[in-house]
Amino acid sequence: MAVMQSNISNPTSMLSMLQQQMMITIGVNMMLLSFEIFLFLSVFIMSYKTFQILEARQSSLFIGDYVRLMFNKFYRITIAYYTVWFLLWTLASRITNGPIWHNVLKN
Repeated sequence: MAVMQSNISNPTSMLSMLQQQMMITIGVNMMLLSFEIFLFLSVFIMSYKTFQILEARQSSLFIGDYVRLMFNKFYRITIAYYTVWFLLWTLASRITNGPIWHNVLKN
């Protein structure tokens, strides 16, 4: 008669572990979904602006138009990125009490 051996002695710990894994999976999927929505909206708005320029000129686009559109897009994204980066840089050590914050701030 064979007896099954298990490393998990408590079934509730297995349930807890599965719940944690499921929450992590849901979180990652939501993050990927929000990223895909961001890319879709970005491409849609860029296409809309391109078609607006095409209708206004009644001709094709020039290289300068593409450069201007890309620069404006980069400029808008950069402002948001560095604003979030600066806020996290200045406030993160004051909001949380992580294990290495004080060592990082001392050095």
